[in-house]
Amino acid sequence: MIMAGMNMIQFINERLKRIDGKAMGFESGVVHQLRLQVLRAIVIIVVLGSMLNVFGLSGPEDFFASNLVYGVAILVIYMLARLRYLPLLLTLYLIFFITQVYLSGEMIYTAFYPHDYSVSLILSDIILHSGLLCMTTFVYMPMVTLGCYVLGGASYVVACAVLGSPILTEALPVLLLLYTLTVYLSVQLKRYTVKVLIENNMFKDNEKSLLDFFRMDRSQLLDYIQLAKRKNLSPQETNMFLSSFGTEAKENFLANVDMLVRHQLTSNKLLDDKLPNLTPSEKEIVRLVIQGLRLSEICTRLGKTESNVCAQHSRIRKKMGLAPEDNLYEKLCERLL
Repeated sequence: MIMAGMNMIQFINERLKRIDGKAMGFESGVVHQLRLQVLRAIVIIVVLGSMLNVFGLSGPEDFFASNLVYGVAILVIYMLARLRYLPLLLTLYLIFFITQVYLSGEMIYTAFYPHDYSVSLILSDIILHSGLLCMTTFVYMPMVTLGCYVLGGASYVVACAVLGSPILTEALPVLLLLYTLTVYLSVQLKRYTVKVLIENNMFKDNEKSLLDFFRMDRSQLLDYIQLAKRKNLSPQETNMFLSSFGTEAKENFLANVDMLVRHQLTSNKLLDDKLPNLTPSEKEIVRLVIQGLRLSEICTRLGKTESNVCAQHSRIRKKMGLAPEDNLYEKLCERLL
């Protein structure tokens, strides 16, 4: 029996989440803490209000029994939540629902069974209803805010119609405007809060991916960015910069940089500026040498024989004034850099 009851509670709570939070990606520790604070505030207000009425310090004595029952009911629900028999979301729904029904019922009862204090009591109830409306807004529950709007507004309209009090009637337009704006703001508040939470989660995911890629914490990554902006790094600083990459990422990075440098070294303008006395055919061989191709690969690429390519190698070395022991690749890099 107890297990069946707990399963029913979990089922109801999950259905409420589909309306309120989980289906909208609205799970947030900050929102959870805010709802806890609002729950405690409501319980404190209700318990203190009920105690004041019980001791005859506030409100009419005619509602002594109903106030006592209401206060005890709210306190019991809160204790069940504290003992983790009720989830927080379901607890808030129950408290808001019971409070709405209680205040609306008191207004309608007072209208049908009027007393000297009927108008003031109805105004007090509608003020409390407005406070409840604000509470539902604070905890991002626009569906409950809408329920308060409909039930509270309808109860007040019935009370106005039954009592026919000019005071209540004159306050009706302002009240409806206030309630309508509150519902609108409640919906917009949740909408933009959900948007902010989603963007914040995306930012955290991107940050985590970036930190995982560089294998750093946030402070190390900031140091890395500052290092990357500087020129003329020392060998130690360059090594520290490169060591921030993973092994595979470091190899890919160096390969890409090497490819870029080789491409820049073999640009037509650079070759024309640095080696103006070479023929177009010789410049083509220089490009392939700088790219690291071997003699056989150069022959295949150009469709020439080895003797032809070697002869052009010799002419290139002669025009550059190289000694026989000089390495052509190294001297080309020195000349072009």
